[in-house]
Amino acid sequence: VIDCLEDGDETLRRKTLDLLYKMTTPVNVEMVVARMMVYLTPQADEYQRRDIAHKVSSLAEKFAPSNGWFITTMNDVFERAGNLSDRDAAHNLMRLVAEGTGEDEAADAELRTFAVRSYLGLMEKPNLPDLLVQVGVWVVGEYGHLLHPQQTPESVQELLCSLLERQNYQDPATRCFVVTAMTKVQALIEGGVSDKVLSLVKRYARSLDYRVQQRCLDFISLCQHSATMRQVLPVDASCEDISVDPSL
Repeated sequence: VIDCLEDGDETLRRKTLDLLYKMTTPVNVEMVVARMMVYLTPQADEYQRRDIAHKVSSLAEKFAPSNGWFITTMNDVFERAGNLSDRDAAHNLMRLVAEGTGEDEAADAELRTFAVRSYLGLMEKPNLPDLLVQVGVWVVGEYGHLLHPQQTPESVQELLCSLLERQNYQDPATRCFVVTAMTKVQALIEGGVSDKVLSLVKRYARSLDYRVQQRCLDFISLCQHSATMRQVLPVDASCEDISVDPSL
């Protein structure tokens, strides 16, 4: 069946992909996904890229042999398919990182550490799709305390600043994700915000996008009250319930 993917007939190739999708099991998922990913290229038409991205995402969610494989595979899908990727798949990945398996705290911590370090490596690449940037900076913002010993919150903040200044975003919300991550990472930094970071955020506080404006203004305000910043942005609290003051 797999040999049919090499056929010159586009209709046959698409039917073969459909058949492989239906034949996938936990035993062969890694082989099938690897073959599908070969055809998830910029040269493929939009329909094929969207279809393969959907199929691989679905198979990864159903049959992933490990959480690490799932994260790596989904990142590969996001990078290759770009904004044709399924946003629900991105949400499911973030939920996995946040909630873990719920069975083994040590394994969940290891998963989050793997995710943070994976995304910090990916963020170094110059051209990344919006969806991958959004997922990556969310993970880094939530779990920036799980850095490699050679990394520091300051170096991560510098990387986030470079992401904020990139000009190839198609979705204005991407910068909102970046500024939110910068705010959370800043809460980990002792000694206050640097002049360079503050100057950059002040510049984007004049953005034409009101959502970016608001997040930048929040960053500036919180930096003036570091104790409050750490209180409202605690470490690893993405799944904690929020208490609302009924008098507000």
